[in-house]
Amino acid sequence: MESLRDKRFDDIDLAVPVLLEDIAPDRLLDLLLDVAEAKFPLGDALTRGSARQAQYRQHVRAIGLFREFLGERLSTNIDERVLDEFVGHLVSADGDKRPSYWREFQSCVRCLVNGLPDDMRRRPLLAPLQARWASKLSGLHEETRLILRGFLQRGMMTRTGPDGTVVLRPHALSDSVRENASSSLRTILKALGLRDLRLLTCDKAKEFLDAYTADGRRNHALNHIHKAWPIFRYLRAKQVVAEDPFMGIAEMPTKRKNKDYVPQDGIDRLGDLTRLDMESVREVRDRSIAFALLYDFALRRGECARLDLGDLHVERADQGLGNVIRLHVRREIQKGQNKEAVDLYSYFPQTVRLLTRYLELRPRLEPKTDALIVADDGDRLGDAGIADAVARQCGMLKIRTAAGKAVTCHRLRHSAGSLNVEPLGLSLTIYEIMRRLRHEDYQVTKQVYLDENPLIQRERHMVTLRRIQNGRGVEPTVSMRHPTVDDGVPEPEAIRRLSALGITAAALEREGAKAGALIKSGHGIAYATAFVGDLESNYVAKAEAMRVLNFTDHQLWHWLNLRGSKARLVGKASLVRKNDIWDELRARAEGRGRPEKSGR
Repeated sequence: MESLRDKRFDDIDLAVPVLLEDIAPDRLLDLLLDVAEAKFPLGDALTRGSARQAQYRQHVRAIGLFREFLGERLSTNIDERVLDEFVGHLVSADGDKRPSYWREFQSCVRCLVNGLPDDMRRRPLLAPLQARWASKLSGLHEETRLILRGFLQRGMMTRTGPDGTVVLRPHALSDSVRENASSSLRTILKALGLRDLRLLTCDKAKEFLDAYTADGRRNHALNHIHKAWPIFRYLRAKQVVAEDPFMGIAEMPTKRKNKDYVPQDGIDRLGDLTRLDMESVREVRDRSIAFALLYDFALRRGECARLDLGDLHVERADQGLGNVIRLHVRREIQKGQNKEAVDLYSYFPQTVRLLTRYLELRPRLEPKTDALIVADDGDRLGDAGIADAVARQCGMLKIRTAAGKAVTCHRLRHSAGSLNVEPLGLSLTIYEIMRRLRHEDYQVTKQVYLDENPLIQRERHMVTLRRIQNGRGVEPTVSMRHPTVDDGVPEPEAIRRLSALGITAAALEREGAKAGALIKSGHGIAYATAFVGDLESNYVAKAEAMRVLNFTDHQLWHWLNLRGSKARLVGKASLVRKNDIWDELRARAEGRGRPEKSGR
């Protein structure tokens, strides 16, 4: 889908004709036929019965139908309105066929017009969806259009300063936030009959809310206001507007987390390949999308659509485990900014069978692109096609979510974390789940997939129930036991005690696992008391060591190397032993140590 951010459509006025000058219909049709012959040159490539010959004949038939539509017109010029009339003419002439059938010929004419030489055209002839996006801001005041274009291209995050002013942050808002904000603001302005966003006041915003409330659509209005809010915070920070028209509306929708998932029996049906037609390229492709890419690799829908053929590798596993799929997820196709490329390896044998078979069948789709997932017409399968594939497979297998809803792409991705985190399914640690899902915040992953996981909550309840029914003296199994004082230091307490060292939760978990001090349970993790006590009692952060010793970063590095030691790294936190610092201070007091440096 083309978006408002696409610079190709920034300056396109749909009222301007495509051609530089009027051309007689016969001359125009001859030119279109020349373009078709250049696009599909006669020769070996157009052998009888080939796909390219069929495309050529389709374009020639489109020219013939367009000739009948032009009729006796002395001259013509092409724009989007003319092509809409062309489809209407075809539908009225033959009402037995649906409009979608005739739009294929409309697409052929559009392709041929865009193939005319550049010196004959003012602009490209847009597709209906492209034209709709290009005209999205039409009817607004010129200054408003410029403001929204600027926000769509470089809208930044904001924060409220100590004095209550709104200031810009150095990070850009995500594409979806900017897109949704602009679309919702356009809806609000249109409902109020305003062309200039600077005329939108608090009273007008309440008028919009009251009108939607009277129609029983109050939540729709609140959602539009909530989505459009970032624009006015951005404009306040840029000092374009003085007040936020939505500040007077205290009632705002709360952000909800989607915790719905596909139960294990649904995943088992999705992974059952005994009834799958392995000779059907479409069936294998759709099942590969649903089970392999969205569940096993936990990809997002957009990432799945943007994979290239070179991103998938079939490798031989060690120790006689057969083949394994390695998927290279490039940084540019991932959600968010500053993400690093990552290699993911398949867990389930069904993934290897599905993707290996799909690679064998893929040439049948006659790919026109290097995309991994190819549509029936040979082009890259888009986001909507990925969603349709999931709907087809889950609908055919009668798979629903735990809440009884239809299965979506993101719910399959969410199921990968919910079903396989320790001690469920594959028993992956929360750090492994975080890496699989490519989350940035460890605490969010832990909260959603461990602390608030309904499957783990049910297991905890069953353990407690068994303990109660079997008598107070019976303890639950070790894997589901809460970390106690005897088990070690619970993770929240360990993070609190080590907060002065600047160690993150993810780094502490990796360091604890490396040192053999990590204690896992169904309710979370804990650390050996000696491990936490050693870090807390014997180390200080590098910044604190530099302050006490009055060293620069470079001087501290040389000082550590002269002593034959290094700073201890826990994640990105550099730690220095307290004993080394005390030895240095004693040596200075006795005149044996390195003299103090007064400047940094």
